[in-house]
Amino acid sequence: LAAALAAAPVMSCGRSVSGTTVGGTNVLSIGRAPERIYRIDVAATTPRPITVSTCTASFDTYLRIFDSVGTSQVASNDDHAGGCGSAGGLLSHLVFNAPAGARTYFLSVEGFGSSAGTYTVTMDCGPTSAPTAAPTHSLASALAAAPVISCGQSIAGTTVGGTNVLALGRAPERIYRVNLATTTLRPIVFETCFANYDTYLRLFTPTGSQIIANDD
Repeated sequence: LAAALAAAPVMSCGRSVSGTTVGGTNVLSIGRAPERIYRIDVAATTPRPITVSTCTASFDTYLRIFDSVGTSQVASNDDHAGGCGSAGGLLSHLVFNAPAGARTYFLSVEGFGSSAGTYTVTMDCGPTSAPTAAPTHSLASALAAAPVISCGQSIAGTTVGGTNVLALGRAPERIYRVNLATTTLRPIVFETCFANYDTYLRLFTPTGSQIIANDD
């Protein structure tokens, strides 16, 4: 176990790694399935949500996260139950909240039973500090504070503790600014295909008037 953990490559926020479990170790895995182990180093001032997924794997995956010595399992996921969208139901999507402080975890990418195959494992991290609830924010201040999202960019985050100035009903939101410069009609696509909840996307003018939306 110690040698396998010492040799584990580091997995970091926003990173995707492709590989195969065929010929892998079998020190953390359940049953006979081979595994690939990754080291996760987390440093946060408050609890931080960590999402790990294998939504495009070629086999029945199982994700498990262990403590710094690999003896205690802290989170696991076998079948994603919607976390991977319409992808096959035997793939995995794991979300866990890492406590505040500097901590090391180990991720085991393995198969259910004796399953093995190729995979791409992706790790996304939520904010490093508690989101600031802003129920009294004005529309103008919320729009002025919105970070920019650009073509080809992906951003991970959480709506928990977000504002509620454009959202329908009571749902919290995160607002992003989109700057476009084009001389002809240009298709723009937004998606939240790997979210872990029922999302709603809406696009507004600079003054906050809705021009298009998508629920499901």
